[in-house]
Amino acid sequence: MGLSGERRRHEVRVRRGDDLLREEGVAQIDLLKVDVEGAELDVLEGLHDTLKRSRDAAILIELNPASVTAAGCDPVGVWSSLRQLGFDVHDVNDRALDSPQFDAWPPLASHGYRNLIAVRRRPRSED
Repeated sequence: MGLSGERRRHEVRVRRGDDLLREEGVAQIDLLKVDVEGAELDVLEGLHDTLKRSRDAAILIELNPASVTAAGCDPVGVWSSLRQLGFDVHDVNDRALDSPQFDAWPPLASHGYRNLIAVRRRPRSED
C-alpha cells in the first residue's frame, strides 16, 4: 500500500534463480537466506538444480506458516521440499540451534513465524 493507504499494483519481472545463477557462471552456493513471506516453495523450486549441486549449502529461512497458507501453499511443503533436497531442518531460537533436526513437521502454526536452518544431511557413520 501507498502512504495514503491506497493499493498499488506493480509488475515485477520474475526469473528462476537457477537460470540467473547459470547466466552469471555460479554453479554452487554456500548460503541462502530466504525471507519471502509465503513464497518459500517458489524460491526452493526456482533454485532446485543449484541446491542439488551445492553439497555444502546451508539455508536460513524465516517461515511464517500463516503467510505460506495465505499464498495458497501448505507450510508442510516447505519442510518436505527441504528434506527431498537432502537437508536436515533445525529450529533456531535467539540463543542457538535449539533442537535436533525435525524428523516430522513441527507444530509451528501455534508459534507464529520461526527461523529455521537447513543443512545438508550427512551420511550417518556406522559404528
